[in-house]
Amino acid sequence: WQKSELKKGYDLMPNFFWIWQKEQLNEPFFHKNKNHKIIEGGKLLLNKSEEITINEYNHLGNKEKFFIKSFKKFDKIILFCVTDIIPTSLLKAIKLSQKKNNWIWLIRLHPRHGNFNLVKKKLDEFKISMKNVHIHEPTKMNLLLLLKKSTHIIIDQSSVCLDAAYFNKPAICLAANK
Repeated sequence: WQKSELKKGYDLMPNFFWIWQKEQLNEPFFHKNKNHKIIEGGKLLLNKSEEITINEYNHLGNKEKFFIKSFKKFDKIILFCVTDIIPTSLLKAIKLSQKKNNWIWLIRLHPRHGNFNLVKKKLDEFKISMKNVHIHEPTKMNLLLLLKKSTHIIIDQSSVCLDAAYFNKPAICLAANK
């Protein structure tokens, strides 16, 4: 559909496009199709991220606030947003990091695809201590709050990499071998 030379736009395409930033207007699609209206609005949740994170933090229970405050004692706060399975290389990295005990791993399961028992089984297979690895809390907490508090982000197949970029957090995007 992008190679079509229709002058009045595409019948199957919407009349309005919501874009995150002006740089997206450089895409060839927008040069060829002047009949579509553009709304530059950013990513809605990110536009209100400061308000959301403050509000979310204020509504946390004491246990969750204590959990967040405990991050201060760690040099690295690594948020891993997992969709499917934790790669072996990452399991080895978690295991190695436990020798220094100054990193905390926040494993956040995907809301629709996450399988706590499978992730826990993998951690157990590698004899990874749960002392500085957390799954339940990060999975239940607001993603924007976790992004703001994390120092590094690891993602497998997720748009969370865009959120990480917004917060200026270094991110590693993993891809499955197929």
